Amino acid sequence: ESAPHRWATRREAMIYGRMGSTKMNELLQSKSILAKKHGRKVIIDLNSIDAFYGALPNVGSASQKPQQQAAA
Repeated sequence: ESAPHRWATRREAMIYGRMGSTKMNELLQSKSILAKKHGRKVIIDLNSIDAFYGALPNVGSASQKPQQQAAA
């Protein structure tokens, strides 16, 4: 069973997710986070922001490509 939605205004979601408007627009356009129209306002599910960040790779994880060393 999924957690209940936690709806927030666009501004509240930007503060919660610690992101600017450009990044918020990218995530909304790519449908990486869940948003709905409520009249003229956009409301954003904070759980979808949590899920977006949770899906990012951990620092130093095996899924990151190792950097190639330049030949001397």
